Amino acid sequence: MIGSWFAISAYEGKQFIGCGRLISDGTTCAMLTDLTVKRTHRRRGVATSILIRLVARCREYGIREIRLFSTPALRQFFERRSFTSDDTAAVAMVMAIEDEKL
Repeated sequence: MIGSWFAISAYEGKQFIGCGRLISDGTTCAMLTDLTVKRTHRRRGVATSILIRLVARCREYGIREIRLFSTPALRQFFERRSFTSDDTAAVAMVMAIEDEKL
C-alpha cells in the first residue's frame, strides 16, 4: 500500500480476506492506520494474526510504541491485545476537505 511503512495482506487461497497497515518514522513509534477483515472471515483469528505480524515488524526495528484510533466497538479487541486507552493523550478529529474554513 502506497505511503505505508509496512503493510500485510491476508489471503485464503487466492481470495483477499484482510489487511493491516502501519505508518512510521521507522525508529520510535508507529501508527496503526488500518486493520480490516472481510465480514465473512471475522472472529477466526485473522485480525489477531495480522496484528501479531505488525507488532513483530515493529520489534525488529526497535519501535517502542504503536498508536491507533479505535471505534468504541473495537476497543475491547485492542485492549485484550495489550493496547491501553489514554483518554488524555489525544482527541480524534476529522476535517472534511470540502467543508474546510481556514
